[in-house]
Amino acid sequence: MLKQWWEKAWVRRVSYALIALALYCLTLGWGLPSLAERQLPKWIAQNTNGSLSIANISFNPLTWELKVDQVALNDEASIQVVALEQGVVNIEPWRSLFTLSGTFSEITLYEPALDLVNRDASLNISDIFAPLSSDTPALEPEAEPQQEAQPIPLTIDRFALQRGAVSYQVDDHKPLKFEQLSLAGEQLDFAHDGNKIALALVGPGGGELDLKLDSQLTPLNVQAELALRKVQLQPFWQFLQLPLAFDLDQGALALTTQISVTEQGNGISAHISNSNVDITQVALSHQQQPLLSIDSLNVSELELRWPEQQLAIAGVTLQGGHGHAQLDQDGLNWATLFQPIDNGDDNAAPATTDEPTEPSEPWVVTLDKAAIEQWQFNLTDTTPETAVQWQVLLNSFSAAPLGSDLSKPIALALATTINEQGRFDFSGNLQPDALTLDAQLALQQFNLLDTIPYWQQQVAIKLLSGQAGFDGTLQLKGTEPLDVSFDGRTEISNFVTQDPNGQRDLLKWKSFALEQLSVATAPMAISIDTVKAVAPYARIIIDEDGSTNLSQLSSNDSAAQTDDAVVETAQTDVATNEPAAESTALPLQLEIGQVVITQGSAFFADNSLTPKFATGIEQIEGRIGTLSTDFDKPAEVDIAGKVDRYAPMSLQGELQPFGADRELDLALNFDNIELTSLNPYSGTYAGYFIDQGQLNLALNYQMEGNKLNGNNKVVLNQLKLGQRSESEQATSLPVSLALALMQDSNGVIDLELDISGEVDDPSFAVGPLVMKALTNVITKAVTAPFSLLGSLLEGDPPAQFVQFAAGEIEVTEQAQADLKRLSKALEQRPGLNLALLGSISPNADKRALAERRLSEQLGFEVSDLSSDSDWQRLVRLAQTQLGKETVTVLQQQQPEPAQWQPLLLEKMVEAQAVSDEALSKLALNRAANTKQVLVEVVGLPPERVFVRESRVNLDTRGSRVNLELSAGS
Repeated sequence: MLKQWWEKAWVRRVSYALIALALYCLTLGWGLPSLAERQLPKWIAQNTNGSLSIANISFNPLTWELKVDQVALNDEASIQVVALEQGVVNIEPWRSLFTLSGTFSEITLYEPALDLVNRDASLNISDIFAPLSSDTPALEPEAEPQQEAQPIPLTIDRFALQRGAVSYQVDDHKPLKFEQLSLAGEQLDFAHDGNKIALALVGPGGGELDLKLDSQLTPLNVQAELALRKVQLQPFWQFLQLPLAFDLDQGALALTTQISVTEQGNGISAHISNSNVDITQVALSHQQQPLLSIDSLNVSELELRWPEQQLAIAGVTLQGGHGHAQLDQDGLNWATLFQPIDNGDDNAAPATTDEPTEPSEPWVVTLDKAAIEQWQFNLTDTTPETAVQWQVLLNSFSAAPLGSDLSKPIALALATTINEQGRFDFSGNLQPDALTLDAQLALQQFNLLDTIPYWQQQVAIKLLSGQAGFDGTLQLKGTEPLDVSFDGRTEISNFVTQDPNGQRDLLKWKSFALEQLSVATAPMAISIDTVKAVAPYARIIIDEDGSTNLSQLSSNDSAAQTDDAVVETAQTDVATNEPAAESTALPLQLEIGQVVITQGSAFFADNSLTPKFATGIEQIEGRIGTLSTDFDKPAEVDIAGKVDRYAPMSLQGELQPFGADRELDLALNFDNIELTSLNPYSGTYAGYFIDQGQLNLALNYQMEGNKLNGNNKVVLNQLKLGQRSESEQATSLPVSLALALMQDSNGVIDLELDISGEVDDPSFAVGPLVMKALTNVITKAVTAPFSLLGSLLEGDPPAQFVQFAAGEIEVTEQAQADLKRLSKALEQRPGLNLALLGSISPNADKRALAERRLSEQLGFEVSDLSSDSDWQRLVRLAQTQLGKETVTVLQQQQPEPAQWQPLLLEKMVEAQAVSDEALSKLALNRAANTKQVLVEVVGLPPERVFVRESRVNLDTRGSRVNLELSAGS
């Protein structure tokens, strides 16, 4: 029966079919998968440097579904490189047959993992399959005719990758891991359009990527939407291996864009649109020190077109952050830190040849607006000895538009805060192609204390406060030659300085402003409508050692450096032995409309004196007219003030310091200055303190060319000297006498001191010339007082003595006339007294007194001796006084009377004893008679005439009375 059943054709066909199906299912469903499970690991082990493990391979021969479970590919160190939890592939054999292409209804990969390690520039997965590439013989490529690329005949209805992971590590760096990787594609037909692919993954730090593609391979047409969110940049930094000197510590990237790539003819067209880039929380460092941080950097509406070479950006905005830079002798460190490091690579790209190349079309780039907001730049300037910290906060900055078209003007705007106090604002238009600029700029409340380290080594001054500012218009009209101009105003306010040692105010003002200032470079010119100083104050101090606070302002180190620089320059000039090039620069044109001073004051103190001296000038008000280098008209000067609150001071006249011939005609007047305020000077240098008096000083200086002529009119009113000082610096001149000689009957001393000199003479100085002229006047007065009195009279100076005949005491009529003339001069100098000192001529006066005594004994005048009776009386007196023998011998030796009589008379005169007392009495009587004439005849007050004692030290200068002037008490 079985045989009969088998003989039926359809039974046999069905049986064969079942057997074939069973063999088919056994072979494809069990045999081949089992073979693959066993042979694939062996083949990998034999032909590669890795090992492969597969938990299970299954294939459904009826549905053509292939499953692979728990696949792992390890390297030689048994470290996993590739892993797959499960892979499912559903094949469509009939569709593939009918369409002559590979067709898959589904490809799904569950939890695939790829762990890549790049060590010593060798990738681990490449190392595993390295034997395969080394065993493959190199084949010479055969020349084939170029054919148009054909699309891959492959269709996938649905492709999915779920929960994938990729890890990438370079050497010993921290691995970069991408997790939650998912990829989905639908209706993937590489020969037609409509291929939709979606890719999503999560990167290190939680960054997300979403990519949607709608593509076609032939012709190429790719439409993509890409989105990046919270992508942490620092993990990727290590893989860039850029030759940079800074590190990226943190930063996040967000991006949205649409990309279109299409094939057009023989070229590719690309279009990137609707692109927005956000980079946040960026931090760069150098050697673990902060370098640059950005809170937010936004690039909005970026659009790129290729091959049109067009790039358009709606805006680039930077918000928040800090920059940290350092300036030293080598320059700004950013200049090197942001440049690629030169590793000295010998394998550099070869130099280009000189063969001409076709110039490429330039890119057309447009940026509608670039902006920076609330970004702070911190600069440490180490060029001064003391480092300076600068903080510049960019409150806002904008530039619009920017681009490759340099014919379009750029509007610029800047608002900054400097060191939390100063503010700098700038706005204007820049023309890039012509390089011209028209801008408004302003600086407010810039703290000058921040500049101290830059000049404290050169100027030893203590700056307590000061703010600088300016505002105006800046214009750049050209660069060849440089044509820059500024029109505006500048001011330094609340400026206070002290000298470094005494901690005393030195120079200060409330405001110093240059109004309507104009500065230009083509030609070089400076124009100032008004220089205005409000409440200026200066203090000049002479210390105990004679030095001034001004001389202490120059730093010793600065002076030494200057001297060294001068010596080095001189040595260089000598070594080169080349003449200096003549300057071709045009002279500076300077014009100042007026200088205005209000509420000014000054203080002067001389602590080298005993007692110390101090005075002040207050309420200084005034102006100086127009000063200019373009015309020679002098400027009017009108300045007034008060010394010690009450004494007026004025400076009036004209000056022109910039003309071809310098001109000066100034009158400086001081009125009613109390001389008691000058006691430190009078006590130190004159040897007397002043009890009372006032000073009027009128100084007039004129200059023509280089010659200065000065007239100094000094008026001292009611000057009275007080007690003497014990100063070792006091003059040896009789000051009180000099003052008495110069003080008139009204108590006024009126002096005119003229000086002159060449201002170009290095030894020229006004002060020493005035002092020299004053000293000359005083010296002349005390050394030739009668000459000074003679200047008050008509004719010759009065006589300095009264002449008497030998032995006489009576004042002659001529002498009385001379005394009357002297009295007229003394009436004009009430401060002078007259001292009378009697004097004798030892020989003449002694003989006259002896003759007078002999005459008294003879009873007649010796001069009348002539008769014989008179000579006999002389002989008898001689025999009594000289002895008879003396007279007899004389007569015998000279027998003629005419011979012996004169000899006898001479012996008798010599024999008369004249005592010193008699001579002293003669001198005293002469002085007494002279005083009598002066008082009773001439009318000079007796209290102004003094007879000096002549009996103790007898004056022997002649038969006269010496007249001496002295200062009254």
